[in-house]
Amino acid sequence: MSAREFWYVIENDNLYRISENDGHAYIRKGPQRIKIFLSTVEEARKAFPVELAKAHLKSSWISTTAFLQENSDVLRQ
Repeated sequence: MSAREFWYVIENDNLYRISENDGHAYIRKGPQRIKIFLSTVEEARKAFPVELAKAHLKSSWISTTAFLQENSDVLRQ
């Protein structure tokens, strides 16, 4: 059985929903990414508040992870 993973990102003050195939479809066809424009960040505050929050959490998590990886030697001291 195939499934699609999806997540939300903010790029250039726009909110996008990105999905990618997973499981059996990934093995058969390889990665197939679909990027759908939802709205601007301003409009998303009213129309897509949950999705906007998820996008902010994802970008915060990525930033934190990148910071920790770059400074891992300093943090170990």
